Amino acid sequence: MLRTDLFLAHALIERPVAIVIGDSRVDQAVDPAPGVLKVGYGGAPLRDLIGLARTLCFVARPASIVVAAGINDARDPRMRAEAFVRDAALMMTICPGARMTVMGVWPGETDRPPLGATTPINRIVLINRLLRQVSSERRARFIPPPSRVIATQDGVHFAPAENRRWSRLLWQAALASNPHPPLDSMSPPTA
Repeated sequence: MLRTDLFLAHALIERPVAIVIGDSRVDQAVDPAPGVLKVGYGGAPLRDLIGLARTLCFVARPASIVVAAGINDARDPRMRAEAFVRDAALMMTICPGARMTVMGVWPGETDRPPLGATTPINRIVLINRLLRQVSSERRARFIPPPSRVIATQDGVHFAPAENRRWSRLLWQAALASNPHPPLDSMSPPTA
């Protein structure tokens, strides 16, 4: 609850032009670009982010929102495609007037402990297919994941170099979605 309150306070005070919302991969992203509010919750499936995203959109009225979630849905053996499609469609309509970008789920290392074995690649492929489908139907921009396996620390969370690459892509997606980014936000961090 405290983290949610902090995200809401930032949204009220900063009035970000873009919000990037997702799971622990977003939480671990580095060097957010100016004007971008990063909201990441470890372990969160897509459905758990909908209410928070709705509230943040109401409070901040961002020009764009980037959703980067799905790895936890892929890891959940109880996840059903129909429910995921419903949640994805709802997420893509919660911020009227904002440009929506959906990040495909980047593959991890399925042979790397402790989390790799709990993240079947066929589930990631399914999640990405569903995200692409719903993005097309809802006229959201879909950014596909790389086709190669990404270096991780634990099978899911990116190694430092990959995390920097992932982070830059998040900030670029957030600002490219915004038709009028602030001048100091035009170049995402390169660190």
